[in-house]
Amino acid sequence: MDKELKKLLSKISYNDYLRLKQLSHVNLFSTIMLFNVIRLIELNGNPVLDGVSSSLVVGSILSRILFEYFPLKKYTKEFTELKDLYQQFLKNYNKLNKTMELENPIELVVLFDFMFRSGYLSKDRIILETSGEIESVDNSLLGLNVISGKFVCRHLASMFCDILNDYNILSYPLPVFEGTCSADLSNFDEKYIMKYSDIEIIAKKLKFMQSSKEQITKYIANHMITFAEQDGLSYYLDPALRSIYTTDKDNIGMLNSGERAAATRFLTSYLYLDSTKDLLEFRRKLSTGFHCISSEEKENLIDTTFDKIFDNLDIFDKFYNDNNELYGDICNKMLVIKR
Repeated sequence: MDKELKKLLSKISYNDYLRLKQLSHVNLFSTIMLFNVIRLIELNGNPVLDGVSSSLVVGSILSRILFEYFPLKKYTKEFTELKDLYQQFLKNYNKLNKTMELENPIELVVLFDFMFRSGYLSKDRIILETSGEIESVDNSLLGLNVISGKFVCRHLASMFCDILNDYNILSYPLPVFEGTCSADLSNFDEKYIMKYSDIEIIAKKLKFMQSSKEQITKYIANHMITFAEQDGLSYYLDPALRSIYTTDKDNIGMLNSGERAAATRFLTSYLYLDSTKDLLEFRRKLSTGFHCISSEEKENLIDTTFDKIFDNLDIFDKFYNDNNELYGDICNKMLVIKR
């Protein structure tokens, strides 16, 4: 997107953006009405208005397209400020990771699990009941919901993904179809899946799938985890269900944690990544088949991280107290954008 347009949008409040978006809808109708009037004058040979009607209609249509199909809201004043506040949180959190001398993704997910379940990552340490549809500011900022205290798996996986990427560990949010190891993962419950209309949108954008619902179900997800890559090893981490998966060598795309199983749905990641290029790169990572860490190494990392946590309990209250004002600022900005 043009830099000048981004600069202009950064000075526009989110509420003004919404008003402009509404006007773009109204103006298209008004312009078409005006088109008919001007066209009648043009037909009578008025040279001054010649071509004006066509320009008005084209301009209004382009305005409507601009507001409907381009992520303009991401560059508005409050949205930009919210991204900056969230980035500050990520920096602050990763200072804690450095203080604890944590480097491996398994060490990092153990601390993350302790932090969010203890309320240290949420305003006033309140974790609200989460059921049904949960409104988010944007798919690129799902982690914010953890700070607001109202979140589900996709918000946790996304925040942890953001933490890892800020910590220079390559990570992607990974939608999966998840169940117990005995579950038949070819079946799914309608009430737990992403809207079929969303799947159709992804399929059409990528020119990837047929229109049949039956043919498309294998791309439907009911859960989200975090994929990470470090030093030639792959990590499939599930903060919400406290699971660490390994790949099934005999069944590409299948994961197993010992208690649970999951089928990867990388295509659905399109909703949470910035571009098709990111999606294709993620697909390449998943198909490369990096090895997973051994069970012995995994258990050792979990145990040593718990030891570090219990040896440093005093620093977590300080972290929370230092960041609770930041949490409040984030929640206030979220309210502006959500209303």
